[in-house]
Amino acid sequence: MMKQFHSFRLDPVNLCLWRGDARVPLRPKAFDLLRYLVEHADRDDDMWVYLPALKKVRRLASSNKKDSFVGTDLSYGDVIGHKVRDWNYKLIGEQDAAGQRLYVIECIPKTTEVAANSGYSKRIHWINSESFVAEKSEFYDAQGQLLKTAISAEIRRMDDKKGRWQPMHVEVHQHQTGHTTVIEFNRFSVSQGVSDEFFSPRYMEKEK
Repeated sequence: MMKQFHSFRLDPVNLCLWRGDARVPLRPKAFDLLRYLVEHADRDDDMWVYLPALKKVRRLASSNKKDSFVGTDLSYGDVIGHKVRDWNYKLIGEQDAAGQRLYVIECIPKTTEVAANSGYSKRIHWINSESFVAEKSEFYDAQGQLLKTAISAEIRRMDDKKGRWQPMHVEVHQHQTGHTTVIEFNRFSVSQGVSDEFFSPRYMEKEK
């Protein structure tokens, strides 16, 4: 039996999904325990959400990366990460902060399509020279105005073998609305031997 998945745009503000111009209303309960999945490849990312109230997985259009991630000040692109090949990079400075060397990197979209899909005309990151984690990031809107600033703190080394670091506290300040999103990790584990089976729409729909 073949199961067909359609492309939807999630609208957490109006509690609905959009399929083209068609509005699919959802009850607020549908957003409880919202989960998402991203599959990276040499093409646009595949994005999926699991809606527990409907017990369904829905695919999100790859072009909606500039949309708010479930009502936060982060976009889907911020959560997924922007593809390196889509941006031009320039080292515009170096700074010292709290005994750490930071590289200041300016990122400019290569095409108008990348700019439109990301929602950014420019990004500036302050990259720690040891962990290569962005301690501070600025995002500029299509008009070149500062849109939001992200600050990462409590950066911990999570994997000594592979040299992986993770910020345990992230604050995103939206300057044009005055809103702030805070993300905190109480526990973060790596190299847990998670099966590839878990990263599939079929598994996301399985009864837990």
